[in-house]
Amino acid sequence: MTLPLWKLWFADESTFSNLDGDWEEAPCDGVQFLMVSDEIVPPREGPFAQKNMVSRHGAHMTPENRTLYGEDFYANVEGSFPCAVTPDAVLELYRDYCMRKFGMAREVLEKVQHVNLTLSDYVAVGVKRGRMIPTKDYNRIVQLAVHDPEFP
Repeated sequence: MTLPLWKLWFADESTFSNLDGDWEEAPCDGVQFLMVSDEIVPPREGPFAQKNMVSRHGAHMTPENRTLYGEDFYANVEGSFPCAVTPDAVLELYRDYCMRKFGMAREVLEKVQHVNLTLSDYVAVGVKRGRMIPTKDYNRIVQLAVHDPEFP
C-alpha cells in the first residue's frame, strides 16, 4: 500500500492527499489539519526557511513535529514541502506569481505591503486557507487525523 507524503483535513471532514492529486488540485478553503510524512524535510534556506514557517503554536514543521493545525494559511513551499505560512509569506508567493505571470518588476512589487487577495488569487499561488469551526467539530477532525492509519 502506498502511503501519502502529505494530507489535508477539511471542515467538512473530507481529506485530500498527494495520492488524490497535486497540491494545487486540493480545495482551497476550510483546512483544519495538515499532516506531513517523515520523508519530507523542510527547506533550510530561502524566504520560507524557519521565520515564515513558525506556527502560532510555536512549532516548526520538522520530521519530529509533522502536524500543523489552527493556522490561517498553508502552502506547498518550493513544490515539495506543505507547511503553515505567515501572511508575509503569502504576500511573497503572490509577488513571485505576479512576476512570472505578468512580468512585473520586483521593485514595483516590493512596494506592495498589503494586498486584499481573492479566493482565485489564493488558488493561483497555491495557498490553502484555514477556517474556524465549532470546537466539537474541530476536535472530531483532529481525532480522525491523529488516528489515521496512513500516518502511524
